[in-house]
Amino acid sequence: MDHFSSGKTEAIFKATDAPIVAEPKVAKKLEGKIPVAKLVSAQPGKTYTFGDVTVTAIQGIHRGPIMLYQVKMDDITLFHGGDSGYVSLREHPSQVAIVPVGRMSPTASPENAFKMVADLKPNVAISMHGSDKQKRQFEQKVKEAMPKTTVWTIEPYTFKTISLEREA
Repeated sequence: MDHFSSGKTEAIFKATDAPIVAEPKVAKKLEGKIPVAKLVSAQPGKTYTFGDVTVTAIQGIHRGPIMLYQVKMDDITLFHGGDSGYVSLREHPSQVAIVPVGRMSPTASPENAFKMVADLKPNVAISMHGSDKQKRQFEQKVKEAMPKTTVWTIEPYTFKTISLEREA
């Protein structure tokens, strides 16, 4: 819950009317603010379907409860690793992987992020959290072991277009 803002979540919901899938403690805090029909208290290992979109909740490793998510929409599969340390993700291959590479998370590291990416086998791996040094360490590990995977570092207030086609 260390990156959760009830007000921002409510604003996103009001702007989009999108369902909110949240770790149970977060969902509890949103009760009464998000309509029951649009609020899901995610359980690890469960997949939730909203039209053509599916969201799979995956138990992560952190100081407290944390849920990781794989989102499938059309032909795109995206994984978000929260602040988690390594958990096996072999059953969740994803084209795009957003993974934490270190500080301020007490459980994330370049090594754990690399192991997640090795399991997921994405076309694009995006590092988040972590120091510049940790992000460079992660990028180096991926480039050496997975040369066909593109690595990006999130820069605030920037946008990138992702191409998910790999060269033959």
